[in-house]
Amino acid sequence: MPRAMTMTEKILAAHCGQDQVQPGDNVWVNVDILMTHDVCGPGTIGIFKERFGKDAKVWDPTRIPIIPDHYIFTADDKCHRNIQILRDFVTEQGIPYYYDPDFVNTQAGSGMPNPYRDPTQTNYKGVCHKALPEEGHCRPGEIMLGTDSHTCTAGAFGQFATGVGNTDAAFAMGTGKTWLKVPPTMKFTFKGNIPPYLTAKDLILAVIGQVGFSGATYKAMYFTGDGVQSLSLEDRMTLTNMAIEAGGKNGICDVDEKTLRYVEARSNRPDWTVYQEDVNAEYDGEFTWDLNDLEPLVAKPHSPDNTATARECKDIKLDRAYIGSCTGGKITDMIFAANILHGQQVKIPTFVVPGSTEVHADMKRLGLDGEPVKEGQKNIEQVLQDAGCLLGAASCAACLGGPQDTFGRLNEPINCISTTNRNFPGRMGHKEAGVFLASPLTAAASALTGHVTDPRDYINGPITTGSAGIC
Repeated sequence: MPRAMTMTEKILAAHCGQDQVQPGDNVWVNVDILMTHDVCGPGTIGIFKERFGKDAKVWDPTRIPIIPDHYIFTADDKCHRNIQILRDFVTEQGIPYYYDPDFVNTQAGSGMPNPYRDPTQTNYKGVCHKALPEEGHCRPGEIMLGTDSHTCTAGAFGQFATGVGNTDAAFAMGTGKTWLKVPPTMKFTFKGNIPPYLTAKDLILAVIGQVGFSGATYKAMYFTGDGVQSLSLEDRMTLTNMAIEAGGKNGICDVDEKTLRYVEARSNRPDWTVYQEDVNAEYDGEFTWDLNDLEPLVAKPHSPDNTATARECKDIKLDRAYIGSCTGGKITDMIFAANILHGQQVKIPTFVVPGSTEVHADMKRLGLDGEPVKEGQKNIEQVLQDAGCLLGAASCAACLGGPQDTFGRLNEPINCISTTNRNFPGRMGHKEAGVFLASPLTAAASALTGHVTDPRDYINGPITTGSAGIC
């Protein structure tokens, strides 16, 4: 009798040409997508040329999206040089999916670039993990590699997606293959519908708080249950994004109509395969939560598994709030935050960074209900600005710290509540700064009070996101 398999196992089996695989097997697999960006792209390109030859060609230029996003809005010449390396490579290789920050002058001493005037009139996209699905690179049943640990975000689309180092990326760039060990799968089930005061950020913090920051090391993290089905597709991306914060090899969600509607509208390739978990699949641990019993959570410094409820942290004073990143800079995240801040004034400096130029455009186009603004209404961007938020251009910005002149960077030992995904020492800048990870609801509520605040203090009913982020 054939062995029952998980989604992850089925994807890897299909890509290595076998009927079955099991945890621990080492397999050569064909890669569908290899992504790199401005931080690791130059290093990957260097290894590729060293190992394959200076005149070598990549295995398939249509399967290598290159997305500058980390160190864009800075005067640092080294960061500008990295952009030029990418520009030269994509021209040489004929790579069509390069999303250039066309406003960046790479000449030495060119200074801080002026950001795009209109987010709809630039080739630049913003954070790679948000741009990948927007530009049609995420599809069920495929294998995606990326030179970024949060590549696992794409698992929300039923895809095996994982981060790799520059050497592995360079090998895949030249061959279209990689060597993987089949991971065991951990199953995380959420029951009930998502209540108005929670987002997927609370769910993944509950998971990491339960298993620990290394509790899923080299394991597939499978998120399922009617609670996950009740999440928007964008919110599922938050679940899979932070699989790596538990040590996971990949995160993955079931494919449903929400997934298919988005992928069918965006994919730049016509075919893909949907895989489902076998009923009798074996798991390396199973965990279950009832969403009705879950409270808004935060992760205190300096680890994502140092979790507590927002109410338990109500006496913690904050100096700054930050709403953005691949985890917390999606359009639905902005809608959540704007609904909390509407008609209010923030008490502490609050930095808002859209995850992509598409998100930024939607912030100008949509209202608090996630639908196009009507006459007399304010758009999301205006609501946030009226509340006193400081709005930056789409990018990774301060999530990874970056150069000293990075928007929102923590350059002093202050406390910041943030929708980002890591709070290790120095992650957002100063090594003595305290980063409290939270949902956009909790971050926005806390911005209004200057201390960690449970968003239930500001929520009277469901927050609708309308057509935002659907397709």
